Amino acid sequence: MSLRETVNSVDTNAKRQACMELINEDYNKLGQYKMGEVQSRNIMIIGRTRTGKSTIKLLLMDPRNVPDEMTLKSGTKDPQFQTFHIQQQEVVLNIIDTPGLFERSNVESDIRPDEAILKGIQLCANMEITKFHAICFCVALTSGINAQDVEAIEKLIAFLGDEIMNNSCLVITHCESKDEEQRNRLKLELEQDTFFKKINPFFKLGVYFSGSLNSDDYKHGNESLKNQYLTISDYRKKLLDLFIKIEKPFPISEMIISQIRQANDSVEQKTVQLEDEKQKNDELQSRIKELQEKYLKEKCLADDLRVKYEQQERLVTDSRVTHGQREGQLKNLQEKLQQKDNIIKRREKCQAQLGNDLKKIIEMEEHQTKKLEDNCAKLEHYNYELNQKFTSLNSQCYTHPVQSYSVQPYSVRPYSVQPTIQDVREILEKQQRFIKAFKEIHAAQDCLTKTLREIIVELSSVIENS
Repeated sequence: MSLRETVNSVDTNAKRQACMELINEDYNKLGQYKMGEVQSRNIMIIGRTRTGKSTIKLLLMDPRNVPDEMTLKSGTKDPQFQTFHIQQQEVVLNIIDTPGLFERSNVESDIRPDEAILKGIQLCANMEITKFHAICFCVALTSGINAQDVEAIEKLIAFLGDEIMNNSCLVITHCESKDEEQRNRLKLELEQDTFFKKINPFFKLGVYFSGSLNSDDYKHGNESLKNQYLTISDYRKKLLDLFIKIEKPFPISEMIISQIRQANDSVEQKTVQLEDEKQKNDELQSRIKELQEKYLKEKCLADDLRVKYEQQERLVTDSRVTHGQREGQLKNLQEKLQQKDNIIKRREKCQAQLGNDLKKIIEMEEHQTKKLEDNCAKLEHYNYELNQKFTSLNSQCYTHPVQSYSVQPYSVRPYSVQPTIQDVREILEKQQRFIKAFKEIHAAQDCLTKTLREIIVELSSVIENS
């Protein structure tokens, strides 16, 4: 055999096999990050609030989990996506935990059933999940099935179509203490339930049970925890067997995904618009706050101006009152001045009248003085004539020489010869004229005295009025 024939006759298959055995042995012992093909199962869990949806997820992950104590409100507000690996079966479970349907706050419903379902489907679309292997609808043993459950299932069928029934099952939670007989009785009661009859055709995968270790029993260390663990382990195995054996998933149509994405885009646009509106609202609120502050300042200024106006108005009122009082005082002063003017006029009039009266009195006095002087002159003349008469009579009646005597008109002369009747008559006439003159003088003096008294009284009255 030639050399070429010797080289070509080497068994390459045996050599290849020997190399690969060494490589496989090394990889199996020392190889890192080994990978293998696994099957994925997409499971959506929906149901009313506080029906134990999150507890099912914990049960599937580890039956030994003890859930937290129950509260009135749901702990899941947004859909959650978690992946779990079943090692023995090389299966991956993608569990979508949706928010509680008909979740309520103190005022109004926070999450409506259609919104909760849409959020779950939207999450799947975002995660590029285009099919569901199972949809688990949860109801609690303590609350049963009611009209809200029927409404939620109708919403789900409306979104995904009737074909979803082939991949749907009912899970009754809080059944950790129920035995086989009790579970059969519950199924019988469900078949006879009014609400369940409406939705029974929807669960073609059947009715299953779920539960968890009771937190109160765990807290007190009750022996019932052992039976509960065995029971929920059976529940878990049946559910996992169900999920693993499903080979025909329910596909989410492209139309639904498109609608969801469009809805998602619309939501994003609405979110942007909402942010813009929120920003505008914040600016508007800031503007309103500024206007309110400005209004408060203006109001304070207006109040100050109003107070000042009221003060000015009171001052004006007081000024008007004072002006009125002063007008009254001025009017009184004018009246007093008018009275004084009248008094002055009366005084002037009285003074003028008094001057006239004094002038008249002076004229009367002058006239009376002149008249008195005339009467005195007449009296002297009468006295002189009487002396002449007596002298003549004495010279006629006595023979002895004439003696010089003083004139004594009213005295009886020491003569023996008496005067004649004619002489006596003349003497009496002269005496009557003399007496008349004196009476006139006395009357003039009385008139002057009366006039002076009147002037004095009027002057006293004028002085008192002044």
